[in-house]
Parts: sequence; C-alpha cells; structure tokens
Amino acid sequence: MTKSEKLLYVFANSVKAGGGIHHASELAFMLGEAHTPAFTKFLADCVKKGIIRRVAQGLFESLLTPPEPTTALYKIIKKLRGNVLTYISLESQLSYTGDISQVIMGRVTVVTKGRSGTFFTSRSDSLTATNCLAVSKM
Repeated sequence: MTKSEKLLYVFANSVKAGGGIHHASELAFMLGEAHTPAFTKFLADCVKKGIIRRVAQGLFESLLTPPEPTTALYKIIKKLRGNVLTYISLESQLSYTGDISQVIMGRVTVVTKGRSGTFFTSRSDSLTATNCLAVSKM
C-alpha cells in the first residue's frame, strides 16, 4: 500500500467516525509519521494530484471520501478555532434558515473570544455556498 493510499484509508475511516477535516499534524500522527517539511510536501503533492483538497491553511479533506456537505463547514470552523468558544452569529444563522431577507453571499460570521480575522476556504457546497468565514471578537 502506497503512502497516498494509506492517506485515503485514514480519511475514509475518519469520515465513517464523523470526521473528515484534518490538520496536517493530525494526518501525520494517524499515518505514524513525523510532521516534517517532507510530510508537508507530500500533502502538497497529494493536493496537486487531486487526491485531497486544502480547505484552509493547514486543513485538508479527501476528494474521494469528503465529509458530509451539511456539516463540513462547521467542522472547518471547529478546526480553525478549536481552543476557544465559537458560535455562528445570529445574522448568519437567520440568513441560512431564510428567516430574514438579507442574504449573506458566500460568508458565515462566527463570534469568538479569540482574535478577529477572515479565513478563505475552498469549500463551496451547494448547501453551504460558503467560501469565507468572518470571525468577530466578542
């Protein structure tokens, strides 16, 4: 089994367990390797080959076994700010459910106690239609 096949196997098993979005260091750990520049290069090569997709800085998902589209965005949010409390803003949620007339195009605002910032992702599912996460500080 090649290293790329092992990577796909890890992704497939993680999707079954409810995962699917992983940091590069998590992937290295699951493959039993050190997170070195060589491993980062391996991940970049897998992205170029179309095996995996980089959804944000240091976050990856499999193209063959992607996570559930309805929850993928929330998994990305959790991975980006896993060490601080975050929640979807009221405006983003009401817009998503169609309860307000304002439509936020391609953006979800997340409120957190962490630093402010904007994260651009490559996810553009038909259900989420999101490619930008705006993080607002409380």
